[in-house]
Amino acid sequence: MTFIISKTDNSPEIQEDEILDLKAQIFSALYNIKADLVAEKIILHGNYMLNTTE
Repeated sequence: MTFIISKTDNSPEIQEDEILDLKAQIFSALYNIKADLVAEKIILHGNYMLNTTE
């Protein structure tokens, strides 16, 4: 399963390094990312869409 985080048109700018860090954690499979951590990042930094593809 691949996670793709994409910014919506109406969301504020955020720190790209935070998004890259989150993606790295997800893609590396070294961490068990909890849904509440992902939700907290999304809520804190604007309206982002979290899409999954298999």
